[in-house]
Formats: sequence, C-alpha cells, structure tokens
Amino acid sequence: PAPPISPEPETDADRAERDGWGIGGPYAVELGAWVGVAGRLDDPPRFADGRRAGLGVGASLDVVLSTRVSLGLAYAHRDLGTERSGVLQGGTLTLDHTLDSVWARLQLVPMRYDDVRAFLRLGLALDIESADARAVLWNPITPAEQTVVTCSESGSPGLGLGVGAGLDGNFSEALRGRVFVGFENHRLEDGVLTSCATGAGTTTLLGLQAGLTYEWGL
Repeated sequence: PAPPISPEPETDADRAERDGWGIGGPYAVELGAWVGVAGRLDDPPRFADGRRAGLGVGASLDVVLSTRVSLGLAYAHRDLGTERSGVLQGGTLTLDHTLDSVWARLQLVPMRYDDVRAFLRLGLALDIESADARAVLWNPITPAEQTVVTCSESGSPGLGLGVGAGLDGNFSEALRGRVFVGFENHRLEDGVLTSCATGAGTTTLLGLQAGLTYEWGL
C-alpha cells in the first residue's frame, strides 16, 4: 500500500494569512454569557445620595471572521443603582434604575500568546431604561400618618456607546474564559418617563465582567 501522505507544514505565509487582519476565516460562531458589576462615574440628575454600583448579566452571539476580527450582537441587563432623596418636608423618594441594552459590536484581537488573547471591543447599543419609584408621604403636622405610593415605568429608546479591553484563554479547544473592563455612555431620559417615575439621565459607567464563551467552527 502507498504510504500515507503527510500534511504540508505550515509556512510563514500561511501563518501570516491565518493571523492577518482580513475576514477570510477560519470562520466560527461564538456563544457567550457573563456576569459583572458596573459603577456610575457621573452624578444622577436629582439626588446624589444613594447607590451608584449594581450587578449585571448578559449573553452574546458573535460571528468570528478571522483569528483577529469578529462581529456580533449582545444583550445586557444592568442595575444602574438607586437615588434617595433623604428626608424632605413632606416625605422621602427612592428611585431604582435598571437598563436593558441590545449591542452591535466589533471585536479585534491585536495580541495573542499561545492560548491567551488580548482583545479590544467597540459597541453601539439600543437602550431601554426602567425605573421603580417609591414615595413615603406624610403631613408635617402628623408625620406618623404615612402614605406609600409606588410605580414602575419604562422610557423611550436611547443610544449607548461602549469601548473596552479584555483577556480570554482556553479551557479546552472550544471553551474559553473571559474578563473584560469597559467604559459606556448611555443617553437616557432624565425627566418623567411616563407619568410618575423619572429617568437616570445620561449615564457613564465603568464595568467589570467575567464570563465564558463556546465556539463552533464553520
């Protein structure tokens, strides 16, 4: 029988084409999920007292176009923190803000070493903010007699921009662990969203995420 044919060794030209900045493959689909925390860097529109950091979760679907370039969509749900009015003459007001975002994103890999990659990410988001308001009202003459009023509302769609950098590394051929640090700016409403709760206003966030991705080759 004829001896088996050995594969051609990879040349420098082959390696350069594979690791180049084009979109000529190898192609893959990458599914990811993450958890994280983000803190607000600017002041809320009404009350500075409250909580500025909150947890977030998300999922992503990316199409890998080469070893250095991928495009994808992602969903993120974030707790934007709480505004508290403190004790006013006639009561107190608490506002809890959350944000749901759908991202279109570009990811670039400028550096890699064995199974570890450093990546940059740019994104554009479509945002929907929500707010839960809780007011405790009383008559200053008889403050023991209190009335609690609550409401929940969502605002009009807004836009967000994000940029950040991260590292990922292989657990197996297809499974990767990932950490990411990013800045985001979201143009959100600061007035009354519908009838009672007010929005978070334009918000700048610094966030940290940790997650996993799984890749299927095409």
